[in-house]
Amino acid sequence: MKKITLAAALSMTLLTQSALGAPLGADAVFSSENDMLTVSGTGKSGSEVTVVVLPFDSDPAALTSGTAGRGGAVFNMAHTDKDGRFSLSMGLMDNWDGGMYKAIVYQGDESAEIWFSYADADKAEEYIDDINSATSSGIADILRTNASDLGADADLAKKYADILGDYLYANKPKGGYSADSLLSEYTAGLALAMVKEGDMSLGDALGRFSKYIGVDMTADYNVYNSKIRKELERLIKLDTLEDGNAEEIYRKNLLLARINKADSDTELRSIIEENATELGISLGDYSKLSNDYKKNQVFAEMLGKAYKDFDEVDSAFDDAVDDVADGGSSGSGGSSSGGGSAISGGSFGGGTVTNTPAKEESGAVTFTDMNGHWAQAKVNNLAALGIVNGYNDGSFLPEKKVTRAEFSKMLCLTLGLGGDSYRADFADVAPADWYAPYVLALSGKGIVTGYNGSFNPNDEITRQDAAVMTWRALQQNGVAKGSGATFADDASVADYAKEAVSVLGGLGVINGYNNNFNPNNNTTRAETASILNNVLAIIR
Repeated sequence: MKKITLAAALSMTLLTQSALGAPLGADAVFSSENDMLTVSGTGKSGSEVTVVVLPFDSDPAALTSGTAGRGGAVFNMAHTDKDGRFSLSMGLMDNWDGGMYKAIVYQGDESAEIWFSYADADKAEEYIDDINSATSSGIADILRTNASDLGADADLAKKYADILGDYLYANKPKGGYSADSLLSEYTAGLALAMVKEGDMSLGDALGRFSKYIGVDMTADYNVYNSKIRKELERLIKLDTLEDGNAEEIYRKNLLLARINKADSDTELRSIIEENATELGISLGDYSKLSNDYKKNQVFAEMLGKAYKDFDEVDSAFDDAVDDVADGGSSGSGGSSSGGGSAISGGSFGGGTVTNTPAKEESGAVTFTDMNGHWAQAKVNNLAALGIVNGYNDGSFLPEKKVTRAEFSKMLCLTLGLGGDSYRADFADVAPADWYAPYVLALSGKGIVTGYNGSFNPNDEITRQDAAVMTWRALQQNGVAKGSGATFADDASVADYAKEAVSVLGGLGVINGYNNNFNPNNNTTRAETASILNNVLAIIR
């Protein structure tokens, strides 16, 4: 019997954590070339691994009594190497028919369960011509009646037959499917169908089907905050799954999710400018806008809306460009350049923060109390980029102290980090706090760590703590240590901040006062603007 692969891994449905902190994980691939199943993965180093393969509906507990339910079971063993890796190949039972099976990997008290399928190639080939000539409804009918011969689980194939029929018909190659390509595309479509119908979370589907969707869970999913991930799942549930293959559908909806959940106009601007071609957006009229401030207004007008497709994004962009060019948004109101109204109520302390920089003069944002100030150009630059804002009276208050929460937000905007959804990282950061997304985004990157489970968001940030956060942020952006600087009061710098202060001084990100750093002084708004401008000069 010649067998062909369906799903190399419907993946790690069971993952447990060992006492040593090494998770057991595995993958399984059945090769049609040699009729062998290869199981590989990672676990504790230098330890025995047992693999049991049996039909997916069999109870592994029955193995202890000498019976494994339908069809029996296959056993094999391997040892992990010094890095915890293992790999073994094994044959399956001759009397097993095509369909769904599972491999359970045991190591001590840990286990990982992987599902895979295979089919009799000769049986599958009987249906390929019919599938290649069928309509979408015809493909659905073939799946309903011949799933097991195709190596698919009969219940799943029947449940999602209509969705899979549409998906397989839409993605039929010009030369038609082969048995292998059909089963591979079927698996990818099945993953999206289960998400669409709410029977599996997107995260679980990617863990089980990432190879077939063409998406790396670590690089293409886990890097985004939960707000974007939830929006991505919502969009996939709304998708017809008829416009592109699984990877194209995923990436299209991921881009929409990033647009819909952008935290600021500057973040939205970056996303759209970088993906204009894919979105079908022409930047011609937009590029004629006179300055960055007006360009940011385009995205302030677009921000916070739920676009369902690229056409809606394109239309909204064109309308916003026309509005700004006509002067409808360039002067006041509506902008969320600093990340929206969430920063009111004290994010810059005292007074209400306007959503728009104070005023626009000759293409530069200026403030009533910054004329001739040493940080004037730096403050204006950050205001034009939407990283800082002024007050309703047109002032900036450059000597006002900055809180830890405020610094976190401005640092996030400078780095282009999206706000993360709430998780209980700190006892004193609540879900409704305006600064929660920014504090948690930095926490997720290891840029902030807090104090004994608290973040102290409303404390004014010291110069040495601002230096520590900034240096960690630069390290996240691949900036290496250079020549360190020394200050006359280095002995006053806390041990945890000594490296940051020295390195940032050498990089020119921070400066002293008469050769003193004054590590325990609180950081002013002007000093923050200087630091963040210097960060931008390095990372951009």
